[in-house]
Amino acid sequence: MATPLFHVALWSSNAGKIIVCWREDTLLASSLTQTLETFSKAVRMAYPDARVEQAPFPESLLGWLETYHEGRNPGPLPFSCQPQGTEFQRNVWKSLKKIPFGEVQTYGEIARRIGCRSARPVGGAAGANPLPLFVPCHRVVGANHRLGGFSGGIRHKIRLLRLEGWKVTGEKLRRH
Repeated sequence: MATPLFHVALWSSNAGKIIVCWREDTLLASSLTQTLETFSKAVRMAYPDARVEQAPFPESLLGWLETYHEGRNPGPLPFSCQPQGTEFQRNVWKSLKKIPFGEVQTYGEIARRIGCRSARPVGGAAGANPLPLFVPCHRVVGANHRLGGFSGGIRHKIRLLRLEGWKVTGEKLRRH
């Protein structure tokens, strides 16, 4: 069997940065906070049988990111998402992908939708999301529109929510 080839690339602008890992037309991981070197090492550990190479940023994804970072709905993602995780995590992430641009849902709402009795495991799955931004865990908030956590750090969650039309006051969100 041939060794799979994974690509990694960094996109950076005054609006932010993101590192992605993909194979063909499928996103596997992303990071808002790591260096390209650290991210590439993490990908090699997660996928030890793959060859990981730096590549130019995919044009279709570049257009999607630029539109998003202008504060506009970029429409459907031009790549499929295939994050590694448990069945429960993948179920939560599938639910997160259904949250539209500019909207938020609570951990409790997600838990009820997937048949989970508690919001806490949903928060754990959201925190383990290997595709922040593309599987929009930043759109999940606590009860009463409290921010909650974010794997990329609360500063990035606030930045992404502001791009989608939310105002953050203290630890709470409200519409612009």
